[in-house]
Amino acid sequence: TSFKLKDDYYDFIKPIDYNNADAFNLESYRSFITNLMFRMSMELRTKDTTLRSNDNLKVDIKIAENNFKGEVQEYLITNSVFRAINDGHPMKGGLSIGTELFNKYKTTLTNKEYVGILENAYNKSLRFQVGNPAPDFTLTDIEGNEFVLSDFRGKVVYLDFWASWCSPCMREMPHSKELQEYFKDK
Repeated sequence: TSFKLKDDYYDFIKPIDYNNADAFNLESYRSFITNLMFRMSMELRTKDTTLRSNDNLKVDIKIAENNFKGEVQEYLITNSVFRAINDGHPMKGGLSIGTELFNKYKTTLTNKEYVGILENAYNKSLRFQVGNPAPDFTLTDIEGNEFVLSDFRGKVVYLDFWASWCSPCMREMPHSKELQEYFKDK
């Protein structure tokens, strides 16, 4: 059996002004409107089964555009575009949705601070896309030796961050040894 809320469960929030500029400065209010947008978006996706999971951010933005105004609307759109940019890492298919939304909203948002936040996030995310050089960093091994990533340019580099208390990490150890052996001359 599954639990289902009554249809009128959320009726108590209907009289609330979602575009309250005075309340907008409160973190709790911004959290409320963000969660309200997510709930509205989830309801729409539940009703419209043709929407795919990769449409979530676009649905969130449509909800923001159709149900909110002014600063509140720009805040919600900025959050959604920011999530699209940050979800744009190579393992999730790259930056295509983030780029599309960033290019659309960087010129339509009137709050320059929000545009700056998105530009900064977008430019940072570009550094981590396939084909770009990895950012340089220095790490220290368990014996105190420092290694700089750029010293290994042109070679295969395998990094494994783990913790002794992490049982899944410990289960990976034999596979790490196999990878080390496989790539030792590459």
